[in-house]
Amino acid sequence: RMPLRIHGQVPPGAATMQRLRTAIVYHYEPLEAGARVRILTRDAKARQAVHEFLRFQIRDHGTGDPTAIQS
Repeated sequence: RMPLRIHGQVPPGAATMQRLRTAIVYHYEPLEAGARVRILTRDAKARQAVHEFLRFQIRDHGTGDPTAIQS
């Protein structure tokens, strides 16, 4: 498994995201300076898993992005 090789562990939320994959939609949007990926779901458990996964990625990769959920 690639996440295990990269992070030394399966990131939090990844297993739930996999289990609820049909409830999650990924929307890729090219931008002039890169791209944006929107992760959309109406499922509360899937949303919580996505947030856990993204917070882990932010910490693990040291991006400095905010971890607070914003509207």
